[in-house]
This record gives sequence, C-alpha cells and structure tokens, in this order.
Amino acid sequence: MAGIEVPEAPQKVNLLVVPKSGPGRINVLKKENKNLILMAMKSTKTQLPKEAEEYDKRLKDARVYLAWLDYSTDLSRGDIDISGWKNTVEKLLSTKNSLPEDIIDRATELKEKFEQTTVTEDVDQDEDQSADSGEDDDLATGSQTVAGTAMTELALPPANHPIFGRDGIMHGVITGRGKNNRIVRRLNPLLQRKKTTVYGHNGIPVGAWFPLQLVALFNGAHGSAMGGIHGDTQLGAYSIVIANTYDDLDTDDGDMIYYSGSNSHKNTDPKRPAESTNGTQALKASFRTQNPVRVLRSGGSSAVAKRSRNSYLPEAGIRYDGLYRVVNMRTPKNRNGGMYEQFRLERLPEQPTLAEIRETSPTQQQLRDLREIQRGY
Repeated sequence: MAGIEVPEAPQKVNLLVVPKSGPGRINVLKKENKNLILMAMKSTKTQLPKEAEEYDKRLKDARVYLAWLDYSTDLSRGDIDISGWKNTVEKLLSTKNSLPEDIIDRATELKEKFEQTTVTEDVDQDEDQSADSGEDDDLATGSQTVAGTAMTELALPPANHPIFGRDGIMHGVITGRGKNNRIVRRLNPLLQRKKTTVYGHNGIPVGAWFPLQLVALFNGAHGSAMGGIHGDTQLGAYSIVIANTYDDLDTDDGDMIYYSGSNSHKNTDPKRPAESTNGTQALKASFRTQNPVRVLRSGGSSAVAKRSRNSYLPEAGIRYDGLYRVVNMRTPKNRNGGMYEQFRLERLPEQPTLAEIRETSPTQQQLRDLREIQRGY
C-alpha cells in the first residue's frame, strides 16, 4: 500500500547441522573435508558455466563448514584427528590452488588452532545454558550441502536490537527455535570472535559481565560455552569458571580460592586421586609455569536468585573477576573418603577490588535485559 514502509525481511545465515556424537558425526566431517579437497582441486581449472555454478556452491558450503569448525562449542581433538583434517588442510593450503583469500585465511587460522594442546572441561550446566551447548541435534533441518550434510537457517538480529544488537548484552550470539520449539543459540559465524588462548586480561576489563558463558566465549574471556577449565596442558590454564557445582568441595574467600580438579566428587580411593584429566593437568601446568589465570564467577543464567553458599558469585550471569595465580596444590578427601586434587589460587595485586566489582557488576539494567533474552528478536 502506498505510503506504508514495508520492513525488510531479516537476514539469515546458514548453519551446518552435525550429529552430537557417533559415526554419523565423523561421517559428516569426512564428507565436508572431501568437499574442501574437491573445491581446492577445481580452483586450479578453467570451468564451463555449469562447472562454475557447482564450484560456487562448494565455496559457499566450505564457508559454512569452516565457520562451524571455528565456532563449534563441542568439537573434540578426536573428531579432528579421525576426520582426516590434517591431510585436508595441507591440500587446501597448497600454493597450487587459487582459492578466495577468506577461505585461505580461515583455514590457516584453524590449522594453527587445532595444532595447539588446548583443552576445555565441562561443568554442570543449568537448564537455560544448555541452549548454548552446540548440540546441533536440536536444530531443525532445511537445505543440504553438496556433500549431503543438512543445514538450517537462523535469522540475524537487527543491528540496533537493544539486547542482541551491536550494543546489546547478547551481541555475537544468534538465536531461534529448533526441534520441539526448543531455544537454540549459536555464535554468529559472520562476526569475528576474540581469541581466548591468551594469558592475562586479554583486553577484558576486570568486572566485565556477560549474560551467558557463550557470550564470554565470543568476547575472549573463556574458551568454552560450557567448560569450567580452558587451558593448555603444557603452559597452564587460560581461564576457569567458578560456579556452585563444587560448593561442598571448593573454598572461595574472594582473593583466595581452593579450586577442585575435574571429577573430584567421584573418586573413592582414599590413597590415590583419580587420574588427572586434561583440565586438571592444565592447572598443574599453571602451578609450574606461574602463568596467570583469568577467573570468572558464574551465578547461572537466570536473574532469579539461586541458593549458593558462595557469596562471591554474581546474582546472575558470569563476571570476570581478574587474574589469579596457582600457588599450591593439595589432596584432601571428598564425602566418599576419596582423595582428589585441589589447587590454591591467589588474586594478583593492582586490580580493582572484589568489593568494588561486586557493587557495580552486574548492573540492574543488565539484569533486566537478561530476563528478556528468551524473547529473542
């Protein structure tokens, strides 16, 4: 109708739908790796119009797959090794190819990323955080890649959206409804997330607050959407998240923390702790190297107060509380009488005090916005 401005349809982005586990998951990675190799081979040849159309489709699919590799929150080292990624990226980066610069750049970044000894280990997640788990089984499917992998579309938020837009608390995250009308959230593959494999503040202000761990991941504070420990088994942990998961084992006195290694509840052997997981090995490496560790405290994803013995946790969301150093480790007993590994961390000086941070972070506006995130956009 004349005189009425029709709003533009929201822009959408394609996402790969990958099974959470099992042979189907590895099969998808192998098929998409094969597409990368075929695409690289075709880039060197003169193509007829029909061949050029197929090549353009493979390029489009490659961008979707490389974005998934970069932003997936549940991709394991085993997935990478078994899928044949090493051979794939070597062929992809061959100087004989004539691939677009953005493909080469992203493949190079992924090659470096997967060569690191970086690990993450999960903590118990609350119900709302599970939407960020990266479990693509929750996504409704639509089109397919040339290799036959299912894809879905999620709408992008308006740039000026008060919560999901560039100035909102959820910037960097896209959301929608998946199977059974379940909320799903993913990192926006069109935006560059900040590198997390950095020791120190990584440019993050002490006291910075994030509504969800997925947003902390996007901003470079912590390297996992669910993991409690993110680090390198040789150089030490980059960051840890303190939640109420180990309230009965951990001690949090603010400037001093006793942080329990992974699986601390499970061991029943009174003479020997359980075998150290990769996350626990990263904390041991922190003790050896004395590299500082970013400490984040999580109050959960709901702005409704949760009961916890730890008064240092934020009311809701996840807050960056500064740098700590692992100064000691010990082996106490859990409620089953089993020995477990526990690390003493002490907060470094010359940072804003925790008292100052707790007074200002999160703000009441941030908590109000947090209550609105399930509405989406």
